[in-house]
Amino acid sequence: MKSTIPSTHLLRHFVLFAFIALFLLTMVRAGYGLWQFPAVVESKAWYTLFLTGLRYDLALIGGLLLVPMIVGPLLGMIGITRLIGKSFIVIWLVGALGYILVTEYITPYFILDAGIRPDLGIIAVTEEPVIAAMGFVSGHFVPALIGILLMLMIFLAYARRLEVTRLLAHRLSVGSSIALLILGSAVCLLAIRSEYDPGKAALSLGTSLITKETLINELSLNTGYKLGYSVIAPYFSK
Repeated sequence: MKSTIPSTHLLRHFVLFAFIALFLLTMVRAGYGLWQFPAVVESKAWYTLFLTGLRYDLALIGGLLLVPMIVGPLLGMIGITRLIGKSFIVIWLVGALGYILVTEYITPYFILDAGIRPDLGIIAVTEEPVIAAMGFVSGHFVPALIGILLMLMIFLAYARRLEVTRLLAHRLSVGSSIALLILGSAVCLLAIRSEYDPGKAALSLGTSLITKETLINELSLNTGYKLGYSVIAPYFSK
């Protein structure tokens, strides 16, 4: 029986999450684009919309994977913390996917109501935001029900695909764990920054201003990034 396993065992789970999240975010943006098709066509920015959207999607995925990319190898290469690392990774990845699904699910209500994706500011001034978001359900029962069923199916399918019993069945080798921590964290940080020229500004909400149309600019974002940015940015601006 193997006493250690290479960190590629853990890397596969991170890559799987990244591909699933990227696919979901791209499909959702395509759905919003079809929903607002006349506005997208009139803006003549469909190419920029999806290209900018890809940057935001990769930045969100990099941000969500950064913590487990650091914590996973550290806990996974030590025998007594391996099970803690396993539990942390499962909870984090499942929670991260849930975050993406829920934030995109509530987005149509805010677009219909205010013409923008939700962030901390708009949620704070919305009376009973949970009930308000669920107003999308009462106003559009059939698509909302289909959305809930799709979310549950995706969520359960991903949780099953994690193969919890096999995850970190043995501790990770020290050398490969350190390599994954360093290289994986660097890739996540590059994805978050989304700009490889040190002389240029990193990705921010301002990057979404690709047209004069607010709606098109909002569609180029994803709600997970916008909401997270609105929570974190104030701490870095002090």
